Amino acid sequence: MRRSWTETRGLLALVAAVAAYGLVTPGTALAQQETAPEATVLVDEPSGGRWLRPFPDPGPIADPHFYFGVEYLLWWTSGMNAPPILTTGPTDVLGPSGRPGVVGAPGTQVLAGNAIDFSPGSGARLTVGGWLSDDKTLGAEVTYLFIGQHSSTRTASQDGSAGSAPVSIPYQNALLGGVADSTSVALPGSFSGTGTLSTTQDLQNFEANLPMRLIENGRWRLDGLTGFRWLILNEVTTLSTYSRDNGSPVYLQTTDRFNAQNNFYGGQLGLRATGVFDRWNVQGYGKVALGSTASDVKISGSGLSNQFTSAPGISNGYPGGYLAQPTNEGHYRDANFAVIPEVGFNVGYEVCAHTRLFMGYSALYLSQAARPGEQISPLINPSQSPAYTNVNSTQLVGPAAPLPTNTIGDFWAHGLNFGAEWRW
Repeated sequence: MRRSWTETRGLLALVAAVAAYGLVTPGTALAQQETAPEATVLVDEPSGGRWLRPFPDPGPIADPHFYFGVEYLLWWTSGMNAPPILTTGPTDVLGPSGRPGVVGAPGTQVLAGNAIDFSPGSGARLTVGGWLSDDKTLGAEVTYLFIGQHSSTRTASQDGSAGSAPVSIPYQNALLGGVADSTSVALPGSFSGTGTLSTTQDLQNFEANLPMRLIENGRWRLDGLTGFRWLILNEVTTLSTYSRDNGSPVYLQTTDRFNAQNNFYGGQLGLRATGVFDRWNVQGYGKVALGSTASDVKISGSGLSNQFTSAPGISNGYPGGYLAQPTNEGHYRDANFAVIPEVGFNVGYEVCAHTRLFMGYSALYLSQAARPGEQISPLINPSQSPAYTNVNSTQLVGPAAPLPTNTIGDFWAHGLNFGAEWRW
């Protein structure tokens, strides 16, 4: 008996359904194969249907070919030494020039100077790199780091009224053989005044390295680093003062500025070890750069006053303030052999197939650096500045002082880092 095509098609569909049922019925060979459960995810098909499909566990990430990382840095940086800059003290304890606030005198307190310290600064580190060969034996990596400009500021201000405290600038009087002396920014019963000592600091670092795979053993790998480092440390210390006579328009305004910029250039060697434990990973590194620090110091000072003019509203400017005088003003350069060691470690977690989050700690040290606070000399000849003499003359009488100190110190920075890395 001949069947119609419709009947034949229905019979074939029934046979296929029975066969499919038999393949997945418990007791069959296929059904008896034990398989690990897989996570599933509901996805939309282009046709409009919805299906549950396995969502694979990314597991530990293989060593990538290319990577890009960005980090937020919270770093502490080293302060610097400086002589006492602003002081106060009893008005009945006076120095050779008849002013209070002499360093070492009974009751004298240092308001600014001695040590200049900074609060933690925020910054960032960017890293771009990749392997140049398929076997990952040689790569290239570029890193840029900066700590944004942050500052240390101390201000002393008094209104000059009877019974107020004085504000003084202490110094060693070169005309008297270097004995401790002082001059006044604010003096009770005579004139009001404000003195502000501020220091700004910013740090930048650029590196170009060639990573080389030295050892790879299971979960661990060790890379060697060779490359170049350029570090820039720029700092400016400024003393600004303003004094005004009580009951008159006579004023004196001064600015002393000490700017020290250090550029380190050098070759670099290092090691970086990485361990991978499923999604977790740890990394530690150490680097040493050998090279030269080029230090560039600029010292300038200026004064402005209407004390020595007969016409109202007219002010005269003159070179030098209190700390920067014609004898030490100028532009000074120096270069010294220097070393920068750096160490750090990170702990990271693979959040997905191409993204790693991590946090860690880093520290570096620059062995040679000119710091602006250390360029201030306390030994001063007051004859060349109206700020000291109240005389309209800048002629030097006696020994040349202050002079450039040409002091070279050091610098360190360390802190926490929080970052993300994308790899493919």
